Amino acid sequence: MSYLMNSSEILQTIEMINQQHLDVRTITMGISLFSCVTDDEDRLCKNVYDHITRRAENLVKIGREIEREIGVPIVNKRISVTPVSMISGSDPLAIAVALDKAAQQGDETKYSLPVAKPGENPYNMSFSGLKTAALNLIHHAEQVAEELDINSLCAAFCAAVSDTLVPRVVQAMKQTGRKKLAVAGGVAANSRIRNDILSAASKLGAQVYLPPLSLCGDNAAMIGAQGYFEYLAGNTAGMELNAYATKSILGETV
Repeated sequence: MSYLMNSSEILQTIEMINQQHLDVRTITMGISLFSCVTDDEDRLCKNVYDHITRRAENLVKIGREIEREIGVPIVNKRISVTPVSMISGSDPLAIAVALDKAAQQGDETKYSLPVAKPGENPYNMSFSGLKTAALNLIHHAEQVAEELDINSLCAAFCAAVSDTLVPRVVQAMKQTGRKKLAVAGGVAANSRIRNDILSAASKLGAQVYLPPLSLCGDNAAMIGAQGYFEYLAGNTAGMELNAYATKSILGETV
């Protein structure tokens, strides 16, 4: 069945583009990692790191040139690489670590991003302000033709997320008296957050349960996996199915 946008959704889309300056235009740079293949795992990881940082070095600059040429803003500039399982026959996680390292080549102090401090309701939080601040910073740099240091922006964003999460974890553990901490989900794969959590827990004398990277599944990946098995079982629905953010696990709307 076809899906038609209603007037409210159309107005929200216009506001998103014109007032909030959000856009979904993206350029993706595909990088083949097959030339990095070697029997030496350490050499393979180094090859991957060197290859990505060298090939993607001018991605933002080229994106801006495309913007000027066609007169259309490109918000997302990203890379896509060969699936790690196709180039590593031993430990794919070692390659993931190399990719993580390639994403850390920035100065987190170069850009100032907001960090939400615990307030009256310390465990209620949102990253919407942080995301808006990062987006505004990107748009400002584009408007004044300023070279944006993507690596440093990513490092600053990561630091802001960690500096928002970790103090709340510490406060919750102090308030409850708990001495065991479990970190899970896709965020548990972030090296900055992992290190900050371990450091904070050490000061509290708390025991941390951190899953290996292979088990740090993103929520979307977990939902996709469940959807696959639901599909195999014949549990499908049409486009009329809606999503409810406040629906309990028992089925009723709360």
